[in-house]
Amino acid sequence: MIKFKNNQIFKSEYVRDSAILLTSNVVSQSIGLLVYPFLTRIYAASDFGLINLFMSIGGIVSIFATADYHNAIVLPDNDKKAVATFQLGFLISAVVFVATLIASLFGVHIAALFSTPALADFLFFMPFYVWFLALWNLYNYWYLRTKNYTQIALYSISQSVSASAIKIGFGIGGFLHWGLLVGTILGQLTATLGSIIPKFKKNGQQLLQVDRLEIKEVAQTYSNFPKFSLIRSIVVNLSGNLPILLLTPYFLLSDIGFFGMALVLALRPINMISSALYQSLYPKLNTKYIAGEHIMPFFKKFTTRSLLIIFPSFLVLYFLLPQLTGFILGAKWEYTGKLIQLMLPWLLLNISINSLAFMPDIFGKQKIELWFEIAAIIVNFCALIVGIYTLNFYGCIALFSATSSFVIVARGLWFYSFIRIYEKSL
Repeated sequence: MIKFKNNQIFKSEYVRDSAILLTSNVVSQSIGLLVYPFLTRIYAASDFGLINLFMSIGGIVSIFATADYHNAIVLPDNDKKAVATFQLGFLISAVVFVATLIASLFGVHIAALFSTPALADFLFFMPFYVWFLALWNLYNYWYLRTKNYTQIALYSISQSVSASAIKIGFGIGGFLHWGLLVGTILGQLTATLGSIIPKFKKNGQQLLQVDRLEIKEVAQTYSNFPKFSLIRSIVVNLSGNLPILLLTPYFLLSDIGFFGMALVLALRPINMISSALYQSLYPKLNTKYIAGEHIMPFFKKFTTRSLLIIFPSFLVLYFLLPQLTGFILGAKWEYTGKLIQLMLPWLLLNISINSLAFMPDIFGKQKIELWFEIAAIIVNFCALIVGIYTLNFYGCIALFSATSSFVIVARGLWFYSFIRIYEKSL
């Protein structure tokens, strides 16, 4: 019988840090859950499909906005280099902002690529959406380095509250075409400023002290991030958004809206839990690696016990999801529950394995991880093409979920292999 009471993994500083992040994520997701029954009764499924397409494109573009240097902020052995890494990412984000602003002038042509003319009206807002995401990524990792988890929690909650309020306000006011988009962007801006301003007076001067030589040095030191990790991040993000980007030209926007809602209700909360664990564990396991301490015991216990804890609740959910989504969102949204049923194995593995997705960065395996991700997106792409060929949207999501689950299992086995090699070297 497994004893969890004395398990050291779920004690100490790790639990306190995770608790702050997890609690804020639970609160923010709860707010979203309470708001969506109103939103789904105000906006049509096609409205959600359109904003999902916008956010999928913006999510991919935003990765370029820091060249993935934001992930390196926690790694330097002194704050001066960490500040230089932050500033490097900020400079890159300014360049990407201008480039995206120019690209938005060709919105009609971009919208035509997705057979969605209504997208052209939204693309002017893309540079601002991308820049706000980039700015928060930089501060998020700065707060991780300084262990300022309260500000991360503040961002999570304020983003959910402000975005939800604005979306409802616009919907009630009859601005249905713009409501979801404006709510998303202003919510992002409000949360970012609300998290930065309280701490800026205290450490803002440190971040404004520019040392050009130091910036050049960290750009070279962490060049693996734009060379390999950036491409990997693009591939990972593209893989996650592939269904929306690839299926939109071939299926109805309402179908995309139903799937997008499935991601909101299922994958997004799971990803937030994984992100909270990721953010808490990354600096701690990096410290263990630098100190030459054992990592395998933690890896085995975390992956196996997280699966054992979560599986029973997922099993119960499987039988309740269509009725549950229909009750919460309205009868026309039961289809979303059926899509979430297909995603459950993928969601379970996301918590257990993808919470440790920083392992390649710690062990310097970014190049191999890149090839791993390229192979994964090819597999997922083929699964979606089969669905498109048969013109079966439900089948598309089923195949995509199955191949995504397979990819995560393969990644976990790879993590195990290089951690085992490291353990033998101790």
